[in-house]
Amino acid sequence: MLVVPFAVGAMLCWSDERLPGHVATMFATWVLGYFAFHATSGLLKSPPQRRRRWVPAVATYGLATLAAGLLTAWEAGPAVFWWLLVFLAPCGTALWLASRRQERQLAGGLLTVLLASMMVLVVRFPDPTGMLADPAFPQAAMLAAVMFGYFAGTVFHIKAMIRRRGRLAWRNASIGWHAGWTVATAALTVTWQLPRAWPVFFLVTTLRSWALPLVDERRRLRPAVLGVVEVVLSVAALAIAAVTLGVVGPA
Repeated sequence: MLVVPFAVGAMLCWSDERLPGHVATMFATWVLGYFAFHATSGLLKSPPQRRRRWVPAVATYGLATLAAGLLTAWEAGPAVFWWLLVFLAPCGTALWLASRRQERQLAGGLLTVLLASMMVLVVRFPDPTGMLADPAFPQAAMLAAVMFGYFAGTVFHIKAMIRRRGRLAWRNASIGWHAGWTVATAALTVTWQLPRAWPVFFLVTTLRSWALPLVDERRRLRPAVLGVVEVVLSVAALAIAAVTLGVVGPA
């Protein structure tokens, strides 16, 4: 989830026959920022007597994120800081949930996925002020939405397989989410806005959400197995995006 949406944003830049210098420093900012976010979450949800142990990590990753962010602004321009306003509400809400020890709730997972999916747009449009008028925006927004559709689906699926294992409502929610995205991407394919590979991809994820719980009922699947499946699907999503944008294979 950290890598794939960012990589899609980088491929959007590459498809325009350019890969700006800010991409490398922005990736460093993004990864370090995630570590800072994780450390801050740990501090907020810890009992007061244990919070001190998180302070070095929060300070280290926070300062590293600031340094990488300033380098990114130097290369991409100060307008990149406008994205902070976009990230403020979902990030603040996720930290508030962590402070209440509810970061594993559905809302917390979806907010994290939303932040990751928006990186498609951040990488492609470091200056968001002219984003909506850019001819590349519709395709970028579509890919960001697809990223959200897939990775948000993993939140439902993994909860149905682990923390909410055996609960039919969660299994049905997972299947329904993926089936809905299968139908939506198929409809967009008909209107020539998406390639046919995306509804096929979401159909596969729907079948995964239906089949793996059945297998798990007979033989408990380890989290590592579920992780491998998601890695394969993530690579497949990245490959579809790469072919769609003409980065590899046929344009």
